[in-house]
Amino acid sequence: MTTDPHEDAAVAAAFANLRAASSEQFPPPPVDELIMRGPAALRRRRLVSLAAVLGACTAVTAGGFAVAQTLGPLTGGAGTTGTGAATVTAPASDDSPSASPGDGASPQTDEGAAPTTTPAAPADDLAALIVEGPFEGDWAEPCGSGPQEADFTTWVITAETGWSITAVAEGDADGDGEPDTVLALTCDGRTGVAAFAMQDADDEQVLASFAWVWQPDGDHEATGIAAVEDGSVTVEGTDAADAAWTVHYEWDGEAFVLVEAPATTDPTPTESTTSASPAETPSTDAAAASTSSGS
Repeated sequence: MTTDPHEDAAVAAAFANLRAASSEQFPPPPVDELIMRGPAALRRRRLVSLAAVLGACTAVTAGGFAVAQTLGPLTGGAGTTGTGAATVTAPASDDSPSASPGDGASPQTDEGAAPTTTPAAPADDLAALIVEGPFEGDWAEPCGSGPQEADFTTWVITAETGWSITAVAEGDADGDGEPDTVLALTCDGRTGVAAFAMQDADDEQVLASFAWVWQPDGDHEATGIAAVEDGSVTVEGTDAADAAWTVHYEWDGEAFVLVEAPATTDPTPTESTTSASPAETPSTDAAAASTSSGS
């Protein structure tokens, strides 16, 4: 097969014309587009895509935590109050003394039983409780005075002497700046209130009574110790009519002295303000004179 040289020249000329006109038919792209097609541009696009993926994952995680906090713990878990959940309550403090065994917080104890809430012992090595007179009347005769073996962690007299502790309070009863212990001691169903202080006896420490604050008088019954502070003791109880009764004593250096409550007398009703006396009416003569002068 032979090839005509004229045809080859014509084809070559046609391709040359087409190549020359291609720049007009197909203009080159902008320089920015050519740059974005390079390898560096591909790396930048990959980094941008990776950052977008990480941001989406972070947003999903944060949303999950927010939903979990809104919904709270699952039912039945610790800290819930639903069925089967354990309820955690703070333990009651044992530091406050059982100053009023007759109230709701410290119910009346049986004779010989320890108060419901007891303060700590004033010392770790107490040997005994010393209960001494003088006693007013015969209310304490069935019980033995002197040293009383006791468990000071529970404030229970363990000696078979007839005494029992029904209330315990701590404070400065005699105003000397040192803490004292005030006990409500019951003997044969009647209760008195005595103040105690630390003393040394035969190289041992004892808690000895130094004065009685109040002793049964036949008309009142002591049920608790309301306050012990700044050289004073307040005792509360009931009277013969079973009404609430409170009495306040202060230490005078030798004994506890009753402090009388100020009298509360109802103010007398104020007299009604006297009205001004009515205006004097003119006499008949004055009236007649006024009439004549006006005529």
